Amino acid sequence: MTAVKWRAAVASLALFVVACSGDSDGGNEGATGSASQASSPGITDETLRLGVVLLDLSTLEPLGMGLDNFEVETQQEAFEVFIDAINDDGGVGGRTVEPVYVVNDPLNADAARAGCLELTEDEDVFAVVGFVTDAAECIAVEHETPLLFHTSDLDSLYRSSSNRLVGPGASLERTAAGWAAVMEQTGDLAGRTLGIVAVDDGASEQLPADALQSTLEQLGHAVGYRAHLPGTADAAAIALEVPRMRDAGVDTVFLSTNFATAGQFVQVSEQQGFTPQYLTSEIGTLANDGLVQRMPASFDGALAVTSTVGGPVAARSGQRAQEAFSECLDRYNDATGSDLAWGVEHALGGVCSMMTIFEAAATAVEDDLSQVTFVDAVQQLGDIELPGRHGGSFAPGKTDYADVFSVLRWSIDCACYEAFGDPVAVG
Repeated sequence: MTAVKWRAAVASLALFVVACSGDSDGGNEGATGSASQASSPGITDETLRLGVVLLDLSTLEPLGMGLDNFEVETQQEAFEVFIDAINDDGGVGGRTVEPVYVVNDPLNADAARAGCLELTEDEDVFAVVGFVTDAAECIAVEHETPLLFHTSDLDSLYRSSSNRLVGPGASLERTAAGWAAVMEQTGDLAGRTLGIVAVDDGASEQLPADALQSTLEQLGHAVGYRAHLPGTADAAAIALEVPRMRDAGVDTVFLSTNFATAGQFVQVSEQQGFTPQYLTSEIGTLANDGLVQRMPASFDGALAVTSTVGGPVAARSGQRAQEAFSECLDRYNDATGSDLAWGVEHALGGVCSMMTIFEAAATAVEDDLSQVTFVDAVQQLGDIELPGRHGGSFAPGKTDYADVFSVLRWSIDCACYEAFGDPVAVG
């Protein structure tokens, strides 16, 4: 998904990517300080103000990157169903949850920061949930406000947030390490000569690529070549790197980069007759059908590692709905009169996972609720089941949930990913 600061990358094919990044430095792991309920913003004896960030994908739709059932209105409806259910059940310690909505354009970092300032300074919310892109550092570090977001970021941002940054995914470095570990366990690296594609500018791609390469080497797999590319999808630069990778004997390529660069790399490689086995992951959100739709024929058979479950992949593979997701789906259908089915692409999965975390942590300490006790409660949730995720856990100092990943396989016939093997737990 990145990021996770999301930013637009312009390719020569006029492609953009909502890419994961984050450039914060570490510090203060596990420290949350101390505060009383009275000193926490956004809560009174009667109310709890919750910031909610909705993602406006309309600016991406002309580029072929829209998602079904992901309109701003649909996202808000899903949040309102969950919040109404909490309030109908007595709220959080008798407090009514009052949502404050802002809309986020993923191609506009200035707008993302403006939304952060509106929620944390103008509205003085207790916490923020939602589809946050470039504002994670502004919310969780700069304004010391708990943030439950749907993507992932660098280890350093989780640390510098003092555990206020929470998400159902894994950090970018853990995602990269897990990616290598899963590929090792499935046997898809045996006898292969490996290459890595990542851009050179900034920590957002270099640190995950470092974690990927380090894990591969620990598993006994040398990296034959690591491409050096600029921050945008530069076809000329890629054209120079492809023969170097081919000359190094690489036959399997980890696309540890944003969508625009990945797409250009595969296109240019095919033009030069270089058609390796491609491997993707949640880094750059490349394990998503919609963001690899324009890949050429040489992408057929690409393997993707993901911590998510559900959506069209689940429907195509006949996977049964998780109990947690079924409960969320029933709640949504009952409240809205919809007949939304398991396996349909929808914003509901992300909303359910974020709001499940919020409700569990907030109600665990509702009699002594503050931002500090809330953040501490998240870390005590253990291995709860989250809708739309294979499995994971929270623990002291660990606020990125995902620990279980599965493999998908891209089929050129349906232009889609299909399930490919059982979920794998990684350390």
